[in-house]
Amino acid sequence: MPTDDNPSKTVESPRRGGVARHLRRWWWAWWLALALLSHLPELFLSPPKPTGPSVTIPAMADDGPVSGRTTRIGFRQWMPPEESNRPAVLLIHGSPGRSADFERLGPLLAEAGWRTIAIDLPGFGQSDHWVPSYSVRAHARAAWAALDELGVRRAHVVGWSMGGGVALWMSEFARGRTASVTLMASIGAQETEGSGDYYFEHAKYALGYGVLVIGGELVPLPLHQNRWLIHSWIRNFWDTDQRPLHAILQAMRTPLLVLHGRHDPLSPAWGAEHNHALTSRARLVMLDESHFLPFIRPHIAAGELATFFGAVEGGTWESLPRVRDLAPEPARRGMSARIAGASRWLRDRHWAIEALTMLVLVGAARHLGLGVSGFLVAGQFVSLGVAAVGAIAGDLRRSPRRGVGPIALRALANWALLVVSSVLATFVVLPLWDGLGAIGWLAGIVVVAAALRIARGVWTAERRARLRASTSRIWRHEFWPTRALYLPVFPWLAWLAIRYRGPLVFTCANPGIENGGGVTGESKYGILRGFAAAAPESVPASFLIPAGGTPGDRASRVAALMAEHDAVREFPVILKPDSGEHGVEVRLARDEAEVLAYFGRVEPPVVLQAFAPGPREYGVLWVRDPAPGSGMTGRIFSIVRKEFPEIEGDGRRTLRRLILSHPRYRMQMDVFLRRMRDRLDRTPGKGERVSLGSTGNHVLGAIFHDGSELRTEALERAIDRIAAGFRGNGGGEFDFGRFDIRCPSQEEFRAGRSLSIIECNGTLSESTNLYDPHRPVWWAWGVLIRQWATVYRVGAKRRIAGARPMRVRDLLRAALDQRRRERAARR
Repeated sequence: MPTDDNPSKTVESPRRGGVARHLRRWWWAWWLALALLSHLPELFLSPPKPTGPSVTIPAMADDGPVSGRTTRIGFRQWMPPEESNRPAVLLIHGSPGRSADFERLGPLLAEAGWRTIAIDLPGFGQSDHWVPSYSVRAHARAAWAALDELGVRRAHVVGWSMGGGVALWMSEFARGRTASVTLMASIGAQETEGSGDYYFEHAKYALGYGVLVIGGELVPLPLHQNRWLIHSWIRNFWDTDQRPLHAILQAMRTPLLVLHGRHDPLSPAWGAEHNHALTSRARLVMLDESHFLPFIRPHIAAGELATFFGAVEGGTWESLPRVRDLAPEPARRGMSARIAGASRWLRDRHWAIEALTMLVLVGAARHLGLGVSGFLVAGQFVSLGVAAVGAIAGDLRRSPRRGVGPIALRALANWALLVVSSVLATFVVLPLWDGLGAIGWLAGIVVVAAALRIARGVWTAERRARLRASTSRIWRHEFWPTRALYLPVFPWLAWLAIRYRGPLVFTCANPGIENGGGVTGESKYGILRGFAAAAPESVPASFLIPAGGTPGDRASRVAALMAEHDAVREFPVILKPDSGEHGVEVRLARDEAEVLAYFGRVEPPVVLQAFAPGPREYGVLWVRDPAPGSGMTGRIFSIVRKEFPEIEGDGRRTLRRLILSHPRYRMQMDVFLRRMRDRLDRTPGKGERVSLGSTGNHVLGAIFHDGSELRTEALERAIDRIAAGFRGNGGGEFDFGRFDIRCPSQEEFRAGRSLSIIECNGTLSESTNLYDPHRPVWWAWGVLIRQWATVYRVGAKRRIAGARPMRVRDLLRAALDQRRRERAARR
């Protein structure tokens, strides 16, 4: 039966004063004022003066010097033990970065006999922070100008990370002055950067500028003294066009070393191999390292660089091996090779196809899809930006949101989950894939998906409650999916089908009920009429409201029936679909407005039923299989005592918090949160008990207890008299089914008196005592085994008497018709 909607006693929150209301209304003005105030120190405090050596050069744009402007360039220098006429070595940092990044590498090169210089690129370190252009092209011009000031005519140029773009442009601008170029864990051609698409990447940088630079100005915290660094970092990427680097690499005649780490998480190893392949005069050294060679492996980097510089100066560098791979990719076979091949195929496609793939993956299965997406990002087959676009779109497709705020928060959450997935894939999926092949890959994806589900479940109280519910569902069989609960019973059903020579023999039972004795789609009104003829006192008055007509016409029909029949003359009354399951659209209507609203939602035929207040409700499964010598037509197979959910307030927590923290009710929180949505933010008083529903359906929140102790001879005979008296289609009888009964008290129920049968289900009725939370799952399996053995035996007896089982195609057609009716009832 439906939830009682009478308002409960609550403790209202005290009304806030005018100041609080003013702050809530004008929060944006106060936020803006605080943000402006946080900038005041900049008006009165001078920025710190740069320290260390520097040179002054003309300010540079992409096309050359900017008239009338200069730029200070900071630098560091390490001199060799002995003077020589060798070219200098120029070290160019990445972004964000500074010359101090080479504090370990620079001295090692100097010890090897090379004058080594590291400059702070314009916008970084000790150089001027605000410059006309932050592009690698402008930086290349600034680097040559700085070397001119330092008296360096010729140099071996080493570009690390983003600095590799500067090194390539330096070679392009002054090939005669460039002794060699080294791309150390470096960027290169546009197609190797992120998505590979100039416009996608620059849209990403524009978004980053808006969020980190402009948005950062609105943060009312004293963090602005370093805002230049974020500005320079984003502008460095935004101002840079990597498209020309492809042609520069192809045309390069300057000796080129590509020094890279196989495990570089920022610049993919395949990108280094691609850049190396673009030019004929290049050497590739692939190390078993990551991106941060100057920090964590300076000795290895210095050794490779010194060897290369010496070979260039000695004219023997072309005799060095063209490729020296110290960390080859693991050999993959079978399914593992197919996974690698499919991933590389996707990597070489347009970014829109990659994003669409992520959309499909996440849209089909969110956490598994994010796990696969994280693997593709960690393996550098798809960029994080492209994967984020697809994952966000896929999740929004699964769970649409309206409004900029909810969409932005959802997008941020998915981006964070994707980052977590990528990190986990790096340390879980990739090692398992390398070690165990396809099986390891699959196991890693499952582990990552499970971790994401757990991580997602700890962000809010509701998600934490869902996580606890998902975990405790493992040992609470009453909340298992039907297929999982029935899995051990399927072999038994197969044996019964063989023993009784047909899988649908049980549909011969209940010849008085349509559709195989009540398998699906049977008329509730027709069943109640069949019992009312023999026991009118035990069946509340019921009337059928046919489909068709307007909601107003059908509501008028209800009003006419209520005026005509005393049993339903007064509200409340029950309205429910004539054919339905799991309590879908069963409602307690208290007035004419609720009746009209109900027919506005429900189009199929509806049963109008007199309300049976109970308040006790039971389930009784009866079978035409009498105990020997009982003198009865059948027997009670099982009894269920139904407990309606209610929760006790503590005077502190809202109803929402009480539900989420309750170890049982959070298992069905969706039911209760939807049902109590108008009262969730109220706080029940201490000790006050709030009803969460009065529907005797387990799916809708009722608690089922095995009621074997309630069985009495008086109850057996009362149920037997009602069941034996049923006459349905063509005078057919009733063999097997479950009665839902309301009764004033337990004593009356045991005595078989004052019984109100509000519903009866047929051959697919479950012995619902199997959902008793105090019984173990193997006890529930025993109940199911006995139940199905009984209904097959009863059906076999009817078949011997001439009944014919339902055909499979008729069963499928009835099931499809029932699904259509349920969808119509939910509209």
